[in-house]
Amino acid sequence: MTRSSAVALISALALAAGCPTSRRSTDGPANVRPRPASPPAVRPPAKKSTVASTERPAAPARPAAPARPTVRRRPLCNSPQPASASGHYAASHILIFYQGALRAPARIQRTKAAARNLAARITALARQPGARFANLARQWSEGPTRSVGGRLGRFLPQRMVPNFSAAVGATCIGGITGPVETRFGFHVIRRERP
Repeated sequence: MTRSSAVALISALALAAGCPTSRRSTDGPANVRPRPASPPAVRPPAKKSTVASTERPAAPARPAAPARPTVRRRPLCNSPQPASASGHYAASHILIFYQGALRAPARIQRTKAAARNLAARITALARQPGARFANLARQWSEGPTRSVGGRLGRFLPQRMVPNFSAAVGATCIGGITGPVETRFGFHVIRRERP
């Protein structure tokens, strides 16, 4: 048997045994060795096709977006402003009654704590960007100014109960404060320009 026929025979046997390739040694008979396993090929990212396909690939999962901070509407001043030159204030309010409050209708069965919690929730709603105080007053207020969006108009501080006047005086024009407790219930107050 010649060398070339021996190499051919060994190559044929190696292929039949499932070896992917055979290698020859330059210094003697053919040396059949299996090729070492190579790591899987890393494919480059697929190029975008210019031809529109009818199927869309599944979108990769997006990480959760970070929570956006709550933006509060800025009042028109950095510190409370005194009453107008004539001594008047102007405000709108949302009144929440509780059982036993002055002028509360008999149908009101809400406890004082429940009324305070409701007023606090309404205060948070009123401070959200884009909130319309008049709409909230029409929806939530139980007082007589409900039909006019809670608007009280201009008033002298001494015409209101002390807690209410103090809260209005401590708020900037355009600012919202609450809940403020008076003998009538809990108020959410927005100070207006007189």
